[in-house]
Amino acid sequence: MAAINDSRVSFDGNGGPVITDDKNKKRNYNVTCKYNRKLMRLRLEIEEWMDGKLRVIFDCEDGEDYDIEVDIDNVLLLDETERYSNLKDLLRDASKPTDDFIKELLERIKCL
Repeated sequence: MAAINDSRVSFDGNGGPVITDDKNKKRNYNVTCKYNRKLMRLRLEIEEWMDGKLRVIFDCEDGEDYDIEVDIDNVLLLDETERYSNLKDLLRDASKPTDDFIKELLERIKCL
C-alpha cells in the first residue's frame, strides 16, 4: 500500500526540481459572493413570495407551473418608469388582475 505524501514537486527556472513540504504551509482561500447574506436572504424571500403570487395570478393547479420568468436583476436594470410597463407586458396572459402584484413587487425590490 502506498503512503500518501503531502509534498509538492515543482520546477525552478533552471529546470531543476524543487520539493516543498505542504504540511506546515497554510493556503488562503477566498470566496467571493455577488451579494451579502442579508441581501441574499431578502432576494430569496422576494422570489418565494413572487412565486406564490404568480401561481395565484396564473391560476396554477398543484404540479402545474406558469410560463413566464420574472428576472429581478433585469427589472432592476430598467428605469423606474420602464419597470411597471415591462412587468405589465410580461404578465399580459395572466388570468387575474396584476396591478396590485406589480406595485407590491416594485415596492419590495426597492431595497435591493
